[in-house]
Amino acid sequence: MDNPPGIKSIYYELIRRTGSEHHAAHNIMDCLAEMIWTAQKQKSPLDFKKYSKSIQGLLKKEQSETSNAITH
Repeated sequence: MDNPPGIKSIYYELIRRTGSEHHAAHNIMDCLAEMIWTAQKQKSPLDFKKYSKSIQGLLKKEQSETSNAITH
């Protein structure tokens, strides 16, 4: 299943970068939990666009953390 679109490729890319299925799945679940928490707090519908952007941001975050680890 690739919903939201692109999540599958992001998941596999996170695994490739980190070497950990657990780490990749945990980070994606954190994004999902944040979307649910925000919707409940604001008493609003789930924001799948924000969820998708959050998941896409994981690659940027992982790339930044990898770069920092290499330079330090």
